Amino acid sequence: MPDISERLRLIESVKNFCTDKLGLASNNSFTKVVDQNSYYFIGISPKDRIKLEYPLSGMAAYNSLAEVNFITNMYKKVLTNTYPFKNVDIYVQEVLASIKQTCGNDTASGVDICESAQITETVLNISDAALVALIIHENLHYHASANDIYMKLPIEESLADVIAYQGSKQYYLGNNELLAQVEQHNNYWQKFYDWCDIYTKILNKAYRKSMPEGRRQLIVASQDYKKNNLPGEPDMNNAFFMMWLPYTECNASVRRILRDENPKEHVRKLSTCRQILTLKELNLVINS
Repeated sequence: MPDISERLRLIESVKNFCTDKLGLASNNSFTKVVDQNSYYFIGISPKDRIKLEYPLSGMAAYNSLAEVNFITNMYKKVLTNTYPFKNVDIYVQEVLASIKQTCGNDTASGVDICESAQITETVLNISDAALVALIIHENLHYHASANDIYMKLPIEESLADVIAYQGSKQYYLGNNELLAQVEQHNNYWQKFYDWCDIYTKILNKAYRKSMPEGRRQLIVASQDYKKNNLPGEPDMNNAFFMMWLPYTECNASVRRILRDENPKEHVRKLSTCRQILTLKELNLVINS
């Protein structure tokens, strides 16, 4: 395990970098060290399409793996024959951090931000490049909420990823070894997002054409590709692809829009608007 004091110094350094060099709002995220190892999301999607069908119950955040396992088992064993859960896929996904946002409790700004991005054992054990990117990514979410900027989730997640990558390169400017690590981290996720986006579209097309055997073969092929090219948990279903939609749907387009690598200027321009609902609006804001 890495030296904890060194990791905490890196975290504090990146947070200062976010404020001083990128112009992101200062905040208290990544200040609390917790025993809980991770955060988990449980996703539910219909078996005949990749979609969040039941927004009030279809995706929820849980704070322990035991609770996630309990809920998952309940859906699989008890609710399999109960409408509307009789024909769904379930997927549990580990996440490293999450900035929660609620509105209306702060009379000064109209928003109350619960900064739940915490320092867990999982966070302490990821690579330097992944840790730097994670902090910049989450702080972009905080910045948007603190400045009352509303964006569609797929746009905001992709923006956070791109600015995290560009900011990481600036943070490690002059350190060739860690810049190579930044590129390796970024290339892996670009490859994963592109693959996930392609298979989501192909699978949904197979559903629309009522091709169950084609869908089965596509799932097998996608699992084989991921196992060979994108190491990690190979088991996939509709809920797996649905869980990644906010990250994959607009990623390639946002990368093109933010192709000029100037993250501080991107942040400044974002702060001049109040909402971004489409990629066209994002392009006008960034490239005006």
